[in-house]
Amino acid sequence: MFRYKPGYAMRLALMKDDMVWIYCACGYSAPVYVRDVLVTHPHLETLCDLLVRTRCTACGVKAAVQGVTCSWVGRHG
Repeated sequence: MFRYKPGYAMRLALMKDDMVWIYCACGYSAPVYVRDVLVTHPHLETLCDLLVRTRCTACGVKAAVQGVTCSWVGRHG
């Protein structure tokens, strides 16, 4: 399960052109486009806010995040 760690508060606004892969404890993983999150959930400010509120679409457990991989889709060079 994801546990908050000091300093792990990447601002979603800075990642708006990027994608994160979220991995659940059940083994399911899914890509999440940060821009879509900001449109549908504008109250979320940090990556930590997103992770602790994430519910797995496969098993239904909330905040069972095992890991995160960031894909810097919008950044080139």
